[in-house]
Amino acid sequence: EHLLNSPLCTSEFQQTPGCEFEDKLFADSVLKKIEYYNSSQPFFIFWSPHAVHTPLQVPNKKLAEFDFMKHHSDTEDGMRQNYSAMVNWLDVQIGKMVWKLKERGFYKDTLIIFMSDNGGPLASAANNYPLRGGKYSNYEGGVRVPSFVSGGFLPSSRQGSVESGLMAGWDWYATLAGLAGVDPTDTKAAEAGLPPIDSHDLWPLLSGAEESSPRELLVMGGITTGNRTDMTVKKQGATIVAGVIRPPFKVILRDSKESGCDVFPGPFMPNSTASNPCDGQVVTDFCGRTPEDGCLYNVWEDETEHHNVAQKNPEIFKELLQLIDEGQETVYNPERGGDKGDAMKANFCELIKKAQQDYKANHLFIGPFVP
Repeated sequence: EHLLNSPLCTSEFQQTPGCEFEDKLFADSVLKKIEYYNSSQPFFIFWSPHAVHTPLQVPNKKLAEFDFMKHHSDTEDGMRQNYSAMVNWLDVQIGKMVWKLKERGFYKDTLIIFMSDNGGPLASAANNYPLRGGKYSNYEGGVRVPSFVSGGFLPSSRQGSVESGLMAGWDWYATLAGLAGVDPTDTKAAEAGLPPIDSHDLWPLLSGAEESSPRELLVMGGITTGNRTDMTVKKQGATIVAGVIRPPFKVILRDSKESGCDVFPGPFMPNSTASNPCDGQVVTDFCGRTPEDGCLYNVWEDETEHHNVAQKNPEIFKELLQLIDEGQETVYNPERGGDKGDAMKANFCELIKKAQQDYKANHLFIGPFVP
């Protein structure tokens, strides 16, 4: 099976013979795995599509279905149209996979998990209304994302319900390990003196066996440079704990020099105020370390974060601030590149070459973005 496109296959030259949309290559591979799988054994498929992510590219045929949005485009190249077409394309592929599971008789025993990794980037045609901010932000628009579970394995009593318990993307590790009967403990890390994994088994909550989430705290990161959107500057910053959520409250630390697009978006984008909600807008909110200048929100009652309640709840603010300081003591600060960027890039290229060789020789690896 050969999944790699010709170098001549690009978004501008989609008519190149044999040219396939990258995400379709992987979606078709998932469908084939389901079609030809031996039904006597359970299976696990992890599909991480490129859509919806920049560059905003989609097959021309799908894009044409959204021509009615051209006059609503926030940029000359039709970013909002592309974004919407990509979402629709992804939705159709998921539908095909669900249909295939039902056709093979697997659906009744299958658990389907869907989630996004972060809020949509407002500067790239996303809109997280009514939540404030987007990607790179610790406001709800950046960290509260669409997620659902489905499939016949989910108890019927939980289907169609809404769960508001605190969850993190990395909780799926312990959840899936629990379902598979595998101990999620990282013994090698424990032997090295590292902290235990920060992952909770959510299945008792999702299945309805428990009413409350095992996760009681969510730590949110940041960087010392304060600028989360400029990638050159971002690589130079050290990791810090920039906020925590302990239901129902959330504290954010934010330097007044920090730039980003933490605006309150409207229900429509673009609108008459701005074609791009981030154009010319640098939010300078200061979220300090005292109840007087700090930022505390009850995000279970005020998910849009319009009401700062730090001064009304000084003791709660101080408790959450202490949790931030405790988290900072064991924070992991990765090498982001900086002066070592060229060396890291060269090493990454070598890894890609080896991956290509492994795939061609043994079909051990299939990776995105490999020409």
